[in-house]
Amino acid sequence: MLDHVDAGARAFLLRCSVLRSMNDALIVRLTGEDNGQQRLEELERQGMFIHRMDDTGEWFNFHPLFASFLRQRCQWELALELPGLHRAAAEGWLALGYPAEAIHHALAANDVSMLRDILLQHAWSLFHHSELALLEECLNALPYDRLIQNPSWRCYRPGWRRASTAISRSTPSWSGPNRRCATSRSPLTRRCAPSLMRCGRRWRLTPASRKRRSGWRCKR
Repeated sequence: MLDHVDAGARAFLLRCSVLRSMNDALIVRLTGEDNGQQRLEELERQGMFIHRMDDTGEWFNFHPLFASFLRQRCQWELALELPGLHRAAAEGWLALGYPAEAIHHALAANDVSMLRDILLQHAWSLFHHSELALLEECLNALPYDRLIQNPSWRCYRPGWRRASTAISRSTPSWSGPNRRCATSRSPLTRRCAPSLMRCGRRWRLTPASRKRRSGWRCKR
């Protein structure tokens, strides 16, 4: 299918393929084209398997199979540009207020400096929105010399793991590790407590915390 479009459209599609969802602001950052959304709409009319994600027509994504194909071709044809594209995508998501999406691109770019900067600003917000697996992945990706610059991250990692276990289990026991997590005096669990409530023998998110969490979810 890429063979039936001109070189400019081909490069445009390959650069946009690093995004799981996109709007005009993100397209401009990755392609440098001021009329990014208009270009995307033209390609949609040509049958390029581009989907509108909302009624306003602001957000788009590629069909999953087409997206996978484009990303593979992007790795082959734009290998040298790929880290820079992911950095640009991370900056774009941060500007829109979606640090979790920015982290995915910082990890893909293997940019530990950007990853560290994002965590310094947004780690606690991500924790309160239950992005615990993502935080764990970030800590695993950071080299030791970056971790020792922020020793609290290393100290809080066990707390993140315990909180993740407590949230993910539908019926956790109130003995053993779960009880220690709930009653710990660590600053992390004290800050976690307002986001959770005890309901019988179950943990569940409060309506307020669900609302906060949903506000961070990128449209898919």
